[in-house]
Amino acid sequence: MMSVSQRKILHAAAARYYESTYGAEGGEGLEHYYTVLAHHTKKAEEWAAAIRYRELAGGHAMANNANHEAVKMFESMVSVCAPTRRISFSIDF
Repeated sequence: MMSVSQRKILHAAAARYYESTYGAEGGEGLEHYYTVLAHHTKKAEEWAAAIRYRELAGGHAMANNANHEAVKMFESMVSVCAPTRRISFSIDF
């Protein structure tokens, strides 16, 4: 069984993989992986990145008329904000 710290390292490595592979020039486009990145950065306890990717995932979902997914992603920002005590944010529709 993996320890908590090992899992955090693994999730951080997964996030870096997606960022470097799909965010690189010529990549497919990172926007397709915002939800995956939101998950991995939260599990890695990279709070600023987890908040950013949730915001980006929610915006991407809204732009594609996936409103239910957008709401879920924006709502999940509150739980991610709690450890940072950064609760204030705004969403423009």
